[in-house]
Amino acid sequence: MGEAGLKAAQDNKKSIIAPKAAAFAVYCAAVLYGKARDDGQRAATPAAKKTAADEKTEAAKRLQDVADFTITNFPNNSEADEARLSLGKAKWSDGNVAEAVTIFQSINPKSEKYPEALRLVGGLLVGQFEAEVKKKPSEQDQNLIQKYRGEAIKALTESLKEQIAILEAGRCDSPGPDQDAIVARSGPHGSEGLRRSRQGVATLGQCGQCREGENGT
Repeated sequence: MGEAGLKAAQDNKKSIIAPKAAAFAVYCAAVLYGKARDDGQRAATPAAKKTAADEKTEAAKRLQDVADFTITNFPNNSEADEARLSLGKAKWSDGNVAEAVTIFQSINPKSEKYPEALRLVGGLLVGQFEAEVKKKPSEQDQNLIQKYRGEAIKALTESLKEQIAILEAGRCDSPGPDQDAIVARSGPHGSEGLRRSRQGVATLGQCGQCREGENGT
């Protein structure tokens, strides 16, 4: 069905249905990529592992192609940002952190997907921070630790601000003591994003009140 969606978008680029059709193709490609990745993790024999690896490579190329098509032809649509998020998540799952961060950061700050992109960037940086601090003291790079920590706090704090501003329709400019009430009112989707952002900040030894640019010590 994803192929049908892509063909519909390719054949009717100027139609109002084209972005939606392309987004459906991206969704299907992302699902197939996830299945191929999971199949590879479950493969038990060398032959099964090779087959799964080949299928994953093919699925990754398919996702890249349909995402590129969507982003190139509908760059200012929300569907393009969905494609960027799907592609970035796939890169992340493959361990390509730098590529994932670059993709997430390419989302326009005016996009409704921007807060999620910031949260994902923050999550990636938290992961890098944690990996570095788990090393033996003699192997740790303190400059990297401070870099990851500072950049993660900045991304997650900004994500919190953006999410709360959306939920409060511009009436709340920054995270504060009313966060729990806002989370409770925001519904499953919104509350999950807020919780994950706050959890990431807490992991770095900060609270929701951290100010942008504060690295902490």
